Amino acid sequence: MGGIGFIPVRFGIFLDIEPPLNRIIVTQAVATVFIAGICLFFSLAAAYSALLGGLVCFVPGYLAARVVVVKRDRQDILLADTGMRPVISSVLRKWTLSVMLFIATFKLVKTLEVLFFFGVFIGLQLVYVAVPLIEANRLRRAKAGKNG
Repeated sequence: MGGIGFIPVRFGIFLDIEPPLNRIIVTQAVATVFIAGICLFFSLAAAYSALLGGLVCFVPGYLAARVVVVKRDRQDILLADTGMRPVISSVLRKWTLSVMLFIATFKLVKTLEVLFFFGVFIGLQLVYVAVPLIEANRLRRAKAGKNG
């Protein structure tokens, strides 16, 4: 169960993972579509370059989060798979998939607008830092309001 502000939001099977990961993934998906829509004002190539940049960031991150949560939630988990092993494994898969998507994008897309592609990719990487910081500040303010 995720939440936006004080309104509970359930994303269903697609994002049946922990709320902080929900917020990061949903923020990246929404930002990708929004920025690609804005880039339509520049050109169609800029829009699909932005969309591809967002997908190259979003898809590996989503799959890595799903792998960690599914492995942790399984009841028949082996003792050797506890701790950091699933996390490290999913990060390595994420990097591998990212490299493969980069290669496929640069090989298959002939009219790629590199500035828009990397701009969105780097911007969405910052979401991994921004969302937890915003959440921590919100919790800190809420706690200060209760104490004061």
